[in-house]
Amino acid sequence: MDYMDYGDYPYVDYDNLPDVVPDEYYYDNQGMFPPDYYDYGEPEQTAWSYQDLFYECSIPTSQQALQIVSPLLLLCVGFRLVAYVGYPGSIVHLLSSVCGLISLYLFFEWNLLHLVYMGVLGYVVLWFLHNYTDIRYKGAVLAFVCVLFLIIWEVFIVDNVQWHRIRGAQLILAMKMISLAIDLDQGTVVEFPNPLQYLGYCYFVGSVIFGPWLRYKDYCQVENPVDMNVSWIWEVLKRCVKSVICLNMSVCIIPIMSTFGATHKWFLAYQDAMSFRFSHYFISFMSEASCITAGVGFTQSENDVTWDLSVAKPMNIEMPRSLVEVVTSWNLPMHTFLKNYIFKTARTLGTFPAIILTYAASAILHGLNFQLAAVLLSLGFYSYVEYVLRKRLSEIFSACVLAKKCNPDCTHRHKETSIIVFVANLLFGFLAVFHLAYLGVMFDSNSQAQEEGYNMGHTLGKWSQLDYASHYVVLCSFIFYKLI
Repeated sequence: MDYMDYGDYPYVDYDNLPDVVPDEYYYDNQGMFPPDYYDYGEPEQTAWSYQDLFYECSIPTSQQALQIVSPLLLLCVGFRLVAYVGYPGSIVHLLSSVCGLISLYLFFEWNLLHLVYMGVLGYVVLWFLHNYTDIRYKGAVLAFVCVLFLIIWEVFIVDNVQWHRIRGAQLILAMKMISLAIDLDQGTVVEFPNPLQYLGYCYFVGSVIFGPWLRYKDYCQVENPVDMNVSWIWEVLKRCVKSVICLNMSVCIIPIMSTFGATHKWFLAYQDAMSFRFSHYFISFMSEASCITAGVGFTQSENDVTWDLSVAKPMNIEMPRSLVEVVTSWNLPMHTFLKNYIFKTARTLGTFPAIILTYAASAILHGLNFQLAAVLLSLGFYSYVEYVLRKRLSEIFSACVLAKKCNPDCTHRHKETSIIVFVANLLFGFLAVFHLAYLGVMFDSNSQAQEEGYNMGHTLGKWSQLDYASHYVVLCSFIFYKLI
């Protein structure tokens, strides 16, 4: 079984959002919403009605969200129409980059220039390596250039507030550039892309704002568009509705849970983490909607087209079997990127070093943020301990208690249908929820901290309020694994 079958952890960077949305957008698209986006204040600890909740929070939240994302979706529709008409590939790629840059300006204004600088630098380096050197590891060189660029820009060029606004878009861009270089190394991409193809891929309007990361060959679906039929419209609308529902859960429903009298620190930690998770689902479904609207994210058979692009699996996160399942389901495209381009390369060093290097690479690409680095590295160790412990238990008791669900024809004597096995897996699932609440507790609604980035004191302070319980539990689990 391949252990490293999971991707990034649920903490991507959405800074610069107002008080009522406690860090919910802290991942890939931080700061793209204006400061007064959710200026509804904290839920009052007084009597309220569902009618008030609907009219004073749900409707304004939905309206403002649609108002902000509608220009992006309209640009995606315009691009899709031009691509569908059948213009030459060069026109399609040019329009892809132009619409993407317009989207970047709408969300980030002239901060988009920092993404342009990085993209142009990446192409120059890649073109030089391809044409004037015999280096076999162009991906490693370009990854080093991207990381160096990100560090220099964050430390010396851009102030903290502005950098946090564009950090998510920079992350997606860096992943695209690195994966393209590695695909050229491995021969997955045979022909070196010309400037229009490269720019169209890097600034593809369907993924330039919310993501997701796409491989170059997946982006090239724009050159062979499929029909704009009812199925396509339905898939876009379905994802938009899911996105708005998740946003309302994050902003309007979950924050009032504490008004029912549950004020224990662990319940509040779970509430904050849950609110953050649902904001991530909002971004995930919206990224699916924008990408599909632009015509990418389908699987084509002889007589059928399936729009099967998936970014997150909320049910696997809210009711997890294991932490491994959580981090796999949190961001499927990033999971694919980390597994195929980072983990497999580093696995020659051993499983545990490869895991730590993979999470370290993810942390570096997210920028110089102690909070994210602490969460990601903690999660890497958590997942490793959970994996090896459950594997050992499955061998000792011949039971289907692995971190990943067994195949029906596995050789274990005690199957998933066994009551004891069911209870054991359920307890491990509750333990995963416990760890998620602990790791997510530091994403609070301190707007100043969001704008400037969370420091080490903030992170350790939040964990100390919960007595570092999760870390102690994992340490005890690791000791128990060694003893058995």
